Amino acid sequence: MRLVQLIIGLCVSLLAQASDTHTFDIPKQRADLALIEFAEQADRTLLFSYDETSNRMANRLSGPYEVVEALKLLLAGTGLSISMGNDGQLSVASSDIESEESNVRMGKSKDQQSVVGRIGAVVTSLLLGAGAVAEDADPGSANANIIEEIVVTAQKREQTAQETALALSAYTSDTVLTRQIDGVRRISQLAPSLVFNRSGTAANTYMRGVGQDIATVLGEPGVALFIDGVYQAANFAQTASYNDLERIEVLRGPQGTLYGRNTTGGNINLYTKRPGFEQGFEASLLYGDYDRIKATIAGQTTLVKDRVAVRGSFVTDTNDGYRDNPFDGSEIEERDIQAGAVSLLVAPSDTIELLLRTDWNDQDDDNPVWDYLEAVPGSGLSPQLFGGNAAPGGNEVISERDSQVQTEHWGVSADLTWDINEISVRSITAYRESKQDVDYDNDGTDLPFFDTSGGQSSEQFSQEINVSGLALDGNLEWIAGVFYMEQDINIVWNFDLEALQGFFESVFPNIQNSFMPPLPPGGLGDPTLNPLYSGRLPSGMGSAVPFLDFSNQLDVDSSAVFVQGTLSLTDAWRVTAGVRYTDDEKTTLQSVTSNVSPAVCQDLRLSEDWQETTWKLGVDWDLADNVLVYALASRGFKSGGFNTGRCNNSYDPETIDAYEVGLKSTLADGRVRMNLAAFAYDYQDLQATLFVNNASLLDNATDTEMQGIEAEMLVLAGAGFEFDAQVSWMNTEYIDFVTTNPMTGMVQDASGNQVLRAPDFSYNLGVQYTMDVSGSGALTLRYEASHKDDYYTTVFNDDFAKVDAYTLQNVRVIWNTGGAWEIQGFVENLTDEEYIENQLAVATVGGVIGSWAPPRTWGLQVRYRTGAYQ
Repeated sequence: MRLVQLIIGLCVSLLAQASDTHTFDIPKQRADLALIEFAEQADRTLLFSYDETSNRMANRLSGPYEVVEALKLLLAGTGLSISMGNDGQLSVASSDIESEESNVRMGKSKDQQSVVGRIGAVVTSLLLGAGAVAEDADPGSANANIIEEIVVTAQKREQTAQETALALSAYTSDTVLTRQIDGVRRISQLAPSLVFNRSGTAANTYMRGVGQDIATVLGEPGVALFIDGVYQAANFAQTASYNDLERIEVLRGPQGTLYGRNTTGGNINLYTKRPGFEQGFEASLLYGDYDRIKATIAGQTTLVKDRVAVRGSFVTDTNDGYRDNPFDGSEIEERDIQAGAVSLLVAPSDTIELLLRTDWNDQDDDNPVWDYLEAVPGSGLSPQLFGGNAAPGGNEVISERDSQVQTEHWGVSADLTWDINEISVRSITAYRESKQDVDYDNDGTDLPFFDTSGGQSSEQFSQEINVSGLALDGNLEWIAGVFYMEQDINIVWNFDLEALQGFFESVFPNIQNSFMPPLPPGGLGDPTLNPLYSGRLPSGMGSAVPFLDFSNQLDVDSSAVFVQGTLSLTDAWRVTAGVRYTDDEKTTLQSVTSNVSPAVCQDLRLSEDWQETTWKLGVDWDLADNVLVYALASRGFKSGGFNTGRCNNSYDPETIDAYEVGLKSTLADGRVRMNLAAFAYDYQDLQATLFVNNASLLDNATDTEMQGIEAEMLVLAGAGFEFDAQVSWMNTEYIDFVTTNPMTGMVQDASGNQVLRAPDFSYNLGVQYTMDVSGSGALTLRYEASHKDDYYTTVFNDDFAKVDAYTLQNVRVIWNTGGAWEIQGFVENLTDEEYIENQLAVATVGGVIGSWAPPRTWGLQVRYRTGAYQ
């Protein structure tokens, strides 16, 4: 093999110390090119072999780092190791030929015999060929043959996903772009044990059977969403579209020490692209059926060399409706999204960095539209009893009104990092507003039987300060911090039962007449005639139409303090311990009024305060080279709250004790990755959802148990073939839960039933083939399948509340020209499978309403990238 050593840098740098801090901005690219840029930016002499580095892909590196630490991150997962000469010069060589005497160990110890690695190599060699294309690698680099390591911050410090000792799925921007990921709904087709449904105005997101089924902003999500480290308190923020993403991290299991709030189920951490000091521009245009047009544009530039950079992005995404409305011949489930963001990076010195961000998102849609699926005898008045019609199947949905949901989000944040000798201080200050105005058909028929209008809003301020560093000669990595958040929530829901006006007038007595004849037309709105007369919220005016109105004003104050550390007992063994104390206080002003039932409360003020100490204890061990095993125990906590549909009705906090063991392995010279996790949950006072008076009511299940196994695999199978899979099996049940079934009014024992939205089995699969197109880049063919077993949407596991199993399939054809252009054609829901994505059993309409998943869609997207993004 030809060995050519390249000597780069200035000779005067030979005596410099490798611990000097520099600010780097190196895009992901071939390792040899990345090392050239590294040497120039670090002002270092660097020796490496062209033959050993030109066929590998280096990671993106951006920000201030010490030289050796930066080189470690740049080369993580490449199979290259680092050594330092006597005069301070750095060398890079392939790990299999490195010298034990000169190697500076940058990762985990490699002193053990790699028994598991050898066994894995023997097994996988039956499947693998000589060549493969790495995940997310530049398709033009056909010689790339290892799986890319993804650097994550799941534990609020940089490390690769494979050395993070918890169940974690991480995805880079290339995966996001390839698979058209623009929100939580699509992430559920990537990560195991994740179920997402949109419930009218809100998101129902569940991880390993832990989540929240509540349709207002009062409900705190069991699976928390963080954007660039900022907690998104409004649960309907999970229905928004997110773009310009750099990385996605999905953390499974309670995150009760390092993260701010309500992570009993897990975290979804989204990170947007940061400004860089290298100029770049990218744009895309997508056209699809249903007249979908999506256009994106983003760019960055330097304002002050090496000190100030700015980035901006904008996206517009519109489409006509997926379904027809036979009532008036219109199309429904239209969508119109406009969103943008601007970020400013200020680095006044090598030790201080300030990142200012602002973003906004406007979404105007009627998606999804409720369809009346089934009447449930004995549960209440059905619109079908009054002549209401529902359309069969998912191609049509009947509605007598033009439904609208208008949602706005905007926010600002300041992310400051200051390195003081061996200590790093980080402050994240953020303010966010979310607002939603609604007017839609809530019964799914052609009658104005149960219609909804009103809205909800959330204003939040949050402040987090973290201090981290090393101790005990670098063997202890520690972090401590404080968190504070205040949130102001306002909700007004107005429910109209116009089609029932004649019915209620006929059964209500006239209080002015001793013979008690029926009320005259309009009598419900006359306080002298209607014994249950009440004014509407918030107008105070009476109504001849039967109505039920809710309003809530809620103030939330949450504060917490935490500390966590990881101690390296040996080169191979580490132990992690953490603790967090949380104090949550909530105060509500609540009203519930109606002109067909007693006004149970008006301007009722309630206040509650909850405290909890959560913790984490874990151990991890390098069983072999690139094989990590871990075990951990942790506690998660979510505070209690107040139910919207009932007065003076609160629910208790929930806690979850989680136990998990896992394996993370990279085998066959970096071409096979297999991760396994097994978990068991002891869930106390689970906040289970019942649907009462068209509002989500939370009740506490005394005891719940959950167990499961998850597996993730990625195989670069040679000759351009790649295979990925994520599989999840769960067993969940309420151990002790007796409550009233709102559909029957009877007390019912739900013990032994499957937990909400927790399918026993689910999987995501992907197979792709990449081939070189002579002189024209690379062509990739990809097939995807996502399957979920049956699951239930009521705690009673009623037959009418079961969502049947479904499998969603997609195909993609991607041509990367090897330059600035990329073209993708895709078909999603290839078989046009018709399935219900979400449903609610509602006694108010005497049956079940549901929303249909999108039908088969196709599209063609053209993308252009230059500069830093090419």
